[in-house]
Amino acid sequence: ESYSQVWLGGVIQMRNPLNSSERIWASIVTLPRFANKEGNHKYLFQPFLSKYTEIQLHKLKCTVKVCNDNFNIKLQHCEPHVMIFGRQKNNVGKAFEFIQKAIEKCQREMESRN
Repeated sequence: ESYSQVWLGGVIQMRNPLNSSERIWASIVTLPRFANKEGNHKYLFQPFLSKYTEIQLHKLKCTVKVCNDNFNIKLQHCEPHVMIFGRQKNNVGKAFEFIQKAIEKCQREMESRN
């Protein structure tokens, strides 16, 4: 049996990293990088710090893990990203779309400030 099975939209079925006997659905969203007014490059985290995001993901019964040094997951060989986990394939897909839209909205707001 394959370790993972890819589904449309980047959602895969895989073993649960916290319970190896269970299979879950997962997706990954790479966090965009932007330059602030001082010219320093930063990653976009704002959408994951809001109560609204937390409520929406809870409704979809999905868990989101922000992977970045500042969120206690040290990254050495990849860009900061968000991992989405859930038991229902469609809910993980909806969570992925919700997060993508939240990131795009935040990017537009930041661009309008510059």
